[in-house]
Amino acid sequence: MDRSAAESVFANYHNRAPPPSCSSALIPSNDEHLLVQPKKLANPVMDSRNHRVMQQELKLNNKLGIDVLNQKSELSRVFQEKKRDQVYQEQKQKEKPSEFHLALEKRKKQSEAKHQKELNEITYVRFRFYF
Repeated sequence: MDRSAAESVFANYHNRAPPPSCSSALIPSNDEHLLVQPKKLANPVMDSRNHRVMQQELKLNNKLGIDVLNQKSELSRVFQEKKRDQVYQEQKQKEKPSEFHLALEKRKKQSEAKHQKELNEITYVRFRFYF
């Protein structure tokens, strides 16, 4: 093919006629029963029993107004923390202290008493004069 023939083909390429088509190609057929029918795929998460139970529990808690995600206000968190600390202190006071803790307390009281006694005593300083 020489150069002029190639140029003429290229120039006439966009002016060509559409290809002949079959008129029945765009009409849907009536053979739907012969086609493979699509079906919905099973979602293993949605089908699992654990997921269903969890969803049911979440719906019930939401209906009853129970906050599952522990999203409380700052004030209620502070109150809850104070109450927890108070309960802890009460339990700590109810428990019997061990022998070790009793000995520590006794030693601490003795040390404080000795220190207080030293502060209360009037100390005399002796001076010795050498001539």
